[in-house]
Amino acid sequence: MQPQVTAEQLIEATLKHAENFDIEFWARKESLDDDDGFVVSKFGECGYVACLAGNTCLIAGDKLVRKGGEGEGDVYAVDGDGNSEHVFDRAVELLGISEEEARGLFRKQDWPNGFKRRYNESESNLERAEVACDVVKYFLVEGGE
Repeated sequence: MQPQVTAEQLIEATLKHAENFDIEFWARKESLDDDDGFVVSKFGECGYVACLAGNTCLIAGDKLVRKGGEGEGDVYAVDGDGNSEHVFDRAVELLGISEEEARGLFRKQDWPNGFKRRYNESESNLERAEVACDVVKYFLVEGGE
């Protein structure tokens, strides 16, 4: 699969918008009171956080939309033509990777222990974003497993 979003683009955007990075959420509003039905349409938009998969979709120009009821909703990427796909599936497609590779990249619990430890010990959003970018390098550039 030919990637539409490169590892380098993902790293650059994640570091540039480290204050909006959180590996624990596909995407969400920082205020949970405002979380139902939200739309994130661009990087740097005030009041949201997104993970590596969410960032991948934002790089491609997709909007991130929460669909479903409170506590039951999930996040979807909506492209410029209005096509909607779960953020995980869309990020897999955009990065040109397999679902197995994506699980290793997007799910912190599946990261190698050294990365998990560094992430959990990080004291700032920038440090956490840097660790996540090291994971991107490990899986997508260096071919780690």
